[in-house]
Amino acid sequence: MIVIAGAGIVGAAIAYALRESGHDTFILEKERHMGCGISSRNSGVIHAGLYYPRESLKEELCHAGRQRLYAFCREHKVPHKKTGKYVVAQNTGEEEILYDILKHAGHRVPLNLTTELPEGVRGTKALFSPETGILDVTSAIEKMIELSGATFLPGQKVACVQSSNRHVAFKVNGETETCSYFFNACGLGAPLLAGMQQPKPHAKGSYFQIAVQPPYPIASLIYPAVPRKSSSLGTHLTIDMQGSLLLGPNLRWVDELDYKVDLSEKEAFFKSASRFLPWLKIGHLEPGYVGYRPKLAGPEFRDFMLKKQGRALHCLGIESPGITSSLALGEKAREMMGL
Repeated sequence: MIVIAGAGIVGAAIAYALRESGHDTFILEKERHMGCGISSRNSGVIHAGLYYPRESLKEELCHAGRQRLYAFCREHKVPHKKTGKYVVAQNTGEEEILYDILKHAGHRVPLNLTTELPEGVRGTKALFSPETGILDVTSAIEKMIELSGATFLPGQKVACVQSSNRHVAFKVNGETETCSYFFNACGLGAPLLAGMQQPKPHAKGSYFQIAVQPPYPIASLIYPAVPRKSSSLGTHLTIDMQGSLLLGPNLRWVDELDYKVDLSEKEAFFKSASRFLPWLKIGHLEPGYVGYRPKLAGPEFRDFMLKKQGRALHCLGIESPGITSSLALGEKAREMMGL
């Protein structure tokens, strides 16, 4: 028997990778529905992989995962769209950032340097990434779990994982259980379940929605030009599958988790976004939602961590590009456990 803790995109992708393993697989989720955690509180972007250090897991799994995710969405009719993305510079200093990104990633993904920007977008130059897109993350999770054949069990809080070379013992809602293999895909709660100290402070990201119809049709994502090694990609414009325009996320370090958008941040969002959206007015913005990045440490770069302990595998620090990487990450997790 295989147990996966967490029914977000990572847990779903691991289950999908195990669909032909020959083992009965159970997905335990503390919430009442799948995909209710950090997987549903982000930008829902399929990333091209422009920023990650070479030979990092993030780079490897993002590039492999992007192709698999697009193919999966096409084959199984998961709502998605290849929108493309403009990374926009506002001056010669920011143009240097574009050249650096092009030099770093241009050998692996299509990138076009251009001065032709979409109508209603301001900038001096931009990099256009045609491989960037969006998807309905919840639909992808549901389809992966459906096709995996795994049994989904909601309302199951997992704790106290103890692994040996023969089996894994753990507690579910206070009762001790065992399984042959165990995968920890608990997002924000993964470090604690792995016996590590819970990282603090938490990386909070808020979104504001543009609540008016823009004066120009917006079909692509718009990102500001920020250095590759920044801890955040800056306040950017994304589109969801319903056509809503969202700004965010920002990055704030907080000691306690809360899911309220801080209205005092509205002006900062406006100032950041109006640099590349000259038509935007502060009155156009309404509170959206809040998500958290499952970072293992502070603002410095940390790679994905897949930590094997006996017959347990802990998926740690799976922040962006976790959704893009998910199917490749699931395959890697399966291979690491020899299944």
